[in-house]
Amino acid sequence: MTANCPLRDWLEERRAASRLSVRVIPWRECTAWRFERGRLAHATGGFFSVVGIRAACSVSGLDGLAVPIIDQPEVGILGFVVRARGTAHEWLIQAKAEPGNIGAVQLAPTVQATLSNFTRLHGGGATAYLDCFTAPDGGFDVVADSLQSEHGSRFLAKYNRNMTVLAARHGPDPCSADWRWAAAADLRVMLASDFAVNTDARSVLFGSDWRLLADGAPFSRWRGASGWGAGLLASFEVEPDQSDEDAVSWLAARRAAVRFEVDVVPLDSMPEWHVTPDSIARRRDGRVLLRAYEVRANSREVERWDQPLVLSHREEAVVLVCQRRGGALRFLLRASAEAGFRERVQLGPTWQSDDVTAGNGAAHQILAALQRGQERDSRLQSDEGGRFFRSVSRYRIVELPETEAIDLEASGYLWMDLGQIYRLGGVQGMFTNEARSVLSMLLAWL
Repeated sequence: MTANCPLRDWLEERRAASRLSVRVIPWRECTAWRFERGRLAHATGGFFSVVGIRAACSVSGLDGLAVPIIDQPEVGILGFVVRARGTAHEWLIQAKAEPGNIGAVQLAPTVQATLSNFTRLHGGGATAYLDCFTAPDGGFDVVADSLQSEHGSRFLAKYNRNMTVLAARHGPDPCSADWRWAAAADLRVMLASDFAVNTDARSVLFGSDWRLLADGAPFSRWRGASGWGAGLLASFEVEPDQSDEDAVSWLAARRAAVRFEVDVVPLDSMPEWHVTPDSIARRRDGRVLLRAYEVRANSREVERWDQPLVLSHREEAVVLVCQRRGGALRFLLRASAEAGFRERVQLGPTWQSDDVTAGNGAAHQILAALQRGQERDSRLQSDEGGRFFRSVSRYRIVELPETEAIDLEASGYLWMDLGQIYRLGGVQGMFTNEARSVLSMLLAWL
C-alpha cells in the first residue's frame, strides 16, 4: 500500500472531526418508528419498513424460509461526479458518517441518498449535488447508469441507481469539508484498505467506466510484466470462453429452473420471531436481529434521528475463486438464489458463509480446493451503515493451482474472464452486492 495517500489522511481527519454518537434505545423511546399492521414503519410512511416474508422455493435451504426483512421499494441514487485533469481523472468523494459504519466515517459516492432523503421527508437539509444526476445539463455526460440490487437476503426487491457522470469542465466545488476531489490513483489505494470505501461506493465503481479509475486502458500498466497484475491484464483482454449473450442466457436458464414464491406476512404472524421491548429476536435462541438506535451526527441533513438497524453476530466470509485457464485468469461465479431479488437469481461470489444454500452441490469441493490455493487479496469491509450495525465480512480472492481440477458449470457455477465481467457489470440484476464488492477489490490493480 502506498505510504503517502492524501485521501487516507483526509479520511482520518473527517473521522476525527465527526461527532457521530449511537445509542441503543427501547421501542417506546422511538419518536419516528412504530409497529402497525404487522410491520415496523416510519411515521411518514417513507424511508423503509421491516416486514416478514415466507418463501417457497425449489432450492434447498430457502424453502420454508420465514424471516423479517427490510422493505424499501424506493429507488435511491448512488452516484459519483468525475472530472478530467489532463490525462488523469479526479473523483468527487464524500466522507459519509453512518451509524453502523466501522470507523464511523467511510468514503462514499458524491451522492448517496434514498428517495425519502432527497425529497427531504426528514425535514432537514437538501441533498448536495443531486442535480448532477437527476437533471444533468450540458455540463455533465452520463457515463454509467444502471439499477443494481442490495443484499437479496436482507432487502426485499431493493434497487438503487448506480451512476457515474463526467463533468465537461471544471466540475462543482466541494460544498463543505465532507467532500473533496481525489485523484483516481488515490482512490485505487483506498480500495486496497480495510473499512475505507463503503459498500455503495464499491458498487458504483464496479459498474462505472474503469478507464476513469485507471487513467487509461484498464490494467495496461502491467503490460510486459509478470505475476498477478499481468494475469489481470490478460484476463481483461482474452477472448471469452462464451459470448456475453451466452453468459446472460446461462443465467436466464438458472432463473427459469428455480421455483420461487415470496409472500409478505405480518411480523406477528411468524411464531419463530417475536418483538421484545427493545428488539426483534428469534424465539428459539434469543438471537437479536434488529434493535432501535438514537443517532446524533454533525455532518448529516438532520443532526438527530432514531432508526432500527439490523445486527450481525459474527464476521462473515466472502470468497471469489480464480484460476488460470487457457492462459488467462478466469473467475468462478455462482448462481445465487435469494428471496429479495426481483430476478430471484443473480451471479454471486464463489462462496459466502451467510448463504443458507452454501452447503449445496459443489460447495464442499470448493472449500477443500481453497486450502490448496494462493490468497491474492483479503479485506475487511462493513455493509451499508445506514441499515446494518457493524456488519463485517472478510472478502478474499483465492487463486487455485492450474492443476486443480474444478469443473462446476453443471452445478450452477460459471467461469468468466475479467473483460466479460466488466462488460456485463452494468446489466441490471447480473451480479449480487457481495459479488460487486469482492470484484471491486481488483480495481486497486487498475
